[in-house]
Amino acid sequence: MKKVKFLFLTAFVAVFAGCQSEEMLEKSSENDKTTPPGDIRITIEGEGMTNPATRATDGRVEFEGGYATGAGLYNGTDRPVVEAHPDGGYEVSYFYGGPTNEPKKYDYSQTGTSLFNVDLGGQDHTFHCGFKEKKRNLTVNAGTGGSVSPSGTNSYRVKKPIDITATPDNGYEFTGWTITEGDVTIKDPGSLNTTATLHNTNSTITANFEPPISISNFIIVGNNGIILSKGQRYIVGSVDWKNVIYGNGKYVAVGGDGYISTSTDGINWTTPKNIGGNLTISWFCVCYGGGKFVTMGLNEYTATSTDGINWTISTMTPNNVVNWFDVIYANGRYVAVGNNTYTTSSVDGINWLTPEQVKNNSMSNFSGVTYGNGKFVAVGNDGNITTSTNGVNWTTPITVGSIFHDWTNICYGNGKFVVVGDRGYNDGYVTTSTDGENWTTPKKIISGVKYGAHVCCANENFVVISDNGYVTTSTDGENWTTPEQIKDESGKVVTATLNGVCAVIIGDL
Repeated sequence: MKKVKFLFLTAFVAVFAGCQSEEMLEKSSENDKTTPPGDIRITIEGEGMTNPATRATDGRVEFEGGYATGAGLYNGTDRPVVEAHPDGGYEVSYFYGGPTNEPKKYDYSQTGTSLFNVDLGGQDHTFHCGFKEKKRNLTVNAGTGGSVSPSGTNSYRVKKPIDITATPDNGYEFTGWTITEGDVTIKDPGSLNTTATLHNTNSTITANFEPPISISNFIIVGNNGIILSKGQRYIVGSVDWKNVIYGNGKYVAVGGDGYISTSTDGINWTTPKNIGGNLTISWFCVCYGGGKFVTMGLNEYTATSTDGINWTISTMTPNNVVNWFDVIYANGRYVAVGNNTYTTSSVDGINWLTPEQVKNNSMSNFSGVTYGNGKFVAVGNDGNITTSTNGVNWTTPITVGSIFHDWTNICYGNGKFVVVGDRGYNDGYVTTSTDGENWTTPKKIISGVKYGAHVCCANENFVVISDNGYVTTSTDGENWTTPEQIKDESGKVVTATLNGVCAVIIGDL
């Protein structure tokens, strides 16, 4: 009997323990569930809702164009945050809510804020939310010489690229898009077909057009007697013409072996004349100023003329160590630059200061000089650029670009210095400056340049010719047209090496 009682007691204990264990597991399982923290509800609803309000712990309700947070159950004394979050390209259309007796206690349209710290006060709250595309106005204008599409003022969604197109009229070329108002961004301002993207404000853009710079407005000289003038090709002797200038009613071309030719119209040129006689002379540069032409070149020789026809030759020193590569007349003085950083100057073109070298870390050549903004600026090999206020005393050259940039020529126009050259006998580069001291990063503008390029500024335009027969033009020295190989009047490509350029005088066009 005792054994039976013991077995019964054991069974009862086991059943009781099992029930207790099952109940504990059930309670444990229930405790693991997410349970509401209170019994006061915030409901968020509205147009475009893509999922219903839930008791999710983040209280997030999705809408087309954004989402809102803060829905769920709270204790009556809580101050939960309810907030509307627009997606990119959207903005809040409406967002308001409150208890039943004050349904617009919190209102975006009144406060301009989309975040509310809600004082529940023991009452359920309902919020209404909606989003709309964020749109702003874009005005697209066309400058003289072309049209645009779309045109005028239209409304667009922000942060969504808008296709824009510029079309130049006949006789004009597109020079780029500019932003005249607002915070719009343009993907490629230099492209005819690109996109514009609005952000926060109404914006205005303009497509700009200009008449193309005609090569007919310049005279270009090169090897093997070539002179290109007013769109025509002329063979003037067999001279390698190095440079050309206009002054005193005529054009003067100078070149190898001491030869010179002149023209009053840029079309009819005199038979090349060797003004050097038996002297070993090659003229590399020429300028006009102070009532006379001055040409300079090999072995320190210089020649002057008042009419371009009758010349007087002289040499500076008997040692013949300097070859003069460029000369300019400006600010009442002739200034010349040459090999091994030599410079010299003269007030009359006849009596010259003893050539002196500009001290620097290399013995590079200076190949170009100009005057502007109150100073002379000389450029040369190894990236060297130096300045002088009087043409006599020069600053220590700075390196613009790198030692691999060989600057071959410089001009001044439109308030800007423009320097051109090559980089390691390969490709033409340009750099610009407004003060001659601070320069832009060199920019590649022509491919395949081996021996440099020449730049000229006239009539508010820049033109660059390369030794390999390519030409590119610019109105600002920064943005250049696609290089084109120069062709003669029959359409044949000019393959000769080109060395110099000057502007055609307006009266001769």
